[in-house]
Amino acid sequence: MTKVRMRSDLAFMSYQVPAYFTGKDDSGYVMLSSDALCGATLLPDTGDEDEYNYNRVLLKDGRIVFMVGVDLDFEEMT
Repeated sequence: MTKVRMRSDLAFMSYQVPAYFTGKDDSGYVMLSSDALCGATLLPDTGDEDEYNYNRVLLKDGRIVFMVGVDLDFEEMT
């Protein structure tokens, strides 16, 4: 399992980063704080080539969102 969190420099500055509801376009999104990403995990790719620009993330509240990897830090859990 891979844990996901906001990149530490962005979290330090109290920034919010976009999370999209689909990996196909950016028409529907929310802005997430580092607190909202606490406890999030990386999900496997769906295999849909339209989603290749995004990481699929399961938030602790059960929502699945698509996020740009440059906004995130990843930690492999064993």
